[in-house]
Amino acid sequence: MKITAKQNARKWTKERLKRHPGEWIIDQPEQSVPCWPGEMAIHIKNLKDGWSGWFPVKDIEIHESA
Repeated sequence: MKITAKQNARKWTKERLKRHPGEWIIDQPEQSVPCWPGEMAIHIKNLKDGWSGWFPVKDIEIHESA
């Protein structure tokens, strides 16, 4: 799947997605995590370079690959 930053996403989210372009998989479903207190986040992993991280759900859009 493709992950993109929403227009109003924070800078951190936009920078990480630029540094790690490519297809992603959901590694862990949406949940509350300490690194984003008070927000729901999802753990995703980049299939191209193996980088993974937690992203606030309100900052990203998930696009299913065809």
